[in-house]
Amino acid sequence: MKLLLLIENKDIINYLDGLITKNQDTRLLANDISQSLSLIKSYIPDWIVIDSVLKNNNSFEIAKKIKNEIHYAKICLLADNSDERLQGKAKSIGIECFISKEFLFELYEIIRGIEYQTDLEKRF
Repeated sequence: MKLLLLIENKDIINYLDGLITKNQDTRLLANDISQSLSLIKSYIPDWIVIDSVLKNNNSFEIAKKIKNEIHYAKICLLADNSDERLQGKAKSIGIECFISKEFLFELYEIIRGIEYQTDLEKRF
């Protein structure tokens, strides 16, 4: 699996790098929205993981811009908590995965579950 990370928190990056290495996957790290869009078009990641806490950026606006410009992009938003209002906002934008950072260790299981469900829906 190829992941594009738009995350500024070094601890989260390091933790995800451990998961990515363990699963023998690859990742790129983007610094901002323009770099993200460029990397998405050239790298074509399976998933884009965006931290909800970004300096000088609104993660929902970034996700919306990505969804508007690159329709096939699958996004996972990492949030500080599992606020239902934020989940609803994420869903309305078309974000496929909303996960509280306290459950970050389950990122792969959640993504694989979503992909499995999507595959089933395509078959039927």
